[in-house]
Amino acid sequence: MMMMKDGVSDMTYKTTADIDTDIEKLKIKISKLETKKKQLEGMTLSQKVAEILHDKYCYHDHTESCSWLYESWEFPGATRNRYLIKANILISTILDSSITKESKYISDEDLLKFIKQILVD
Repeated sequence: MMMMKDGVSDMTYKTTADIDTDIEKLKIKISKLETKKKQLEGMTLSQKVAEILHDKYCYHDHTESCSWLYESWEFPGATRNRYLIKANILISTILDSSITKESKYISDEDLLKFIKQILVD
């Protein structure tokens, strides 16, 4: 059976059991997305940007050399704090630039999109 991009199998030759399996897979995916959404809603702009910077630029081994995965935003350690400082510098630089001074106001969401576009896309 061919798998589609979303992890659900091709609908051509489905049994009800196949459909039930696909529904369960989608429920798990939805649950993970809802958890991630709640996590993001509880984060500051600086924390979100720090995560983008870490994901893009950390080249260390995450089992020995980088403690990012062992830390949390509730209890940040040296690694998260280091990226938080970098994020604050980046945000301040963008907000002080002529790009954002022209528009006078930029929402956190638009600023985050801008940063992601520059660093990731």
